[in-house]
Amino acid sequence: MASAQKVFSLSLSKDPLILTLAMPVFVLFGLVALVDGLVQRDLRRWGGGRESSFVYHYVKKAAVPLLVMTWVIYLALPVSLHPSFVVLPFATAFALTVAVIAMMLFSAAGAGEENEDHGRGKLGVSGI
Repeated sequence: MASAQKVFSLSLSKDPLILTLAMPVFVLFGLVALVDGLVQRDLRRWGGGRESSFVYHYVKKAAVPLLVMTWVIYLALPVSLHPSFVVLPFATAFALTVAVIAMMLFSAAGAGEENEDHGRGKLGVSGI
């Protein structure tokens, strides 16, 4: 019993360090997904595409739990497993959520602001 406690305490001392050092993967994947999502949004807006906020609201709620679930699942595994088998799938899912959030970000507000003045200037007079 003492050896199991020793192994468990040793595991808890190294594993959070490994996960902390793996966090730049989430930053890198997130930045690439942010740029991709903003490009997709721009292409859709200039192409006259339609958009829905249904997916955006559900994906927005999933971003932080994906970061937490990475830590919980990796630390709760009863077997020794290379961190990349846990971190990379969650980083990919996090990147997909960031891409969808960036793709839908400001889309409803931006579309309404462009059409609000109906082609008139800020003073409400056409041609100014």
